[in-house]
Amino acid sequence: MLSTEVAIINNFTWNEVWTFKDRAHGSWRDSLRRFSKFNLGRILGMIISVGLLTLLTEVFGIHYLISNLSAVIIVFVINYLISGAYIG
Repeated sequence: MLSTEVAIINNFTWNEVWTFKDRAHGSWRDSLRRFSKFNLGRILGMIISVGLLTLLTEVFGIHYLISNLSAVIIVFVINYLISGAYIG
């Protein structure tokens, strides 16, 4: 869990300074609010990812590597759209 949180913090930082730098502004409270939303979004993304992996592998019988790749791609898109919707 610690390594996941470190990765989330790292990703948020890069979003703030690079991906969405034109929209990342305001006080430290604004940054904390964005980080809280970002963190919750990523936790939701992990839950969706595990659910998709389980669904595709166990229910539909798709090989676990293909299921995992599919889940990663789908959650990547969801995370990007969520980030774009609430930062700024």
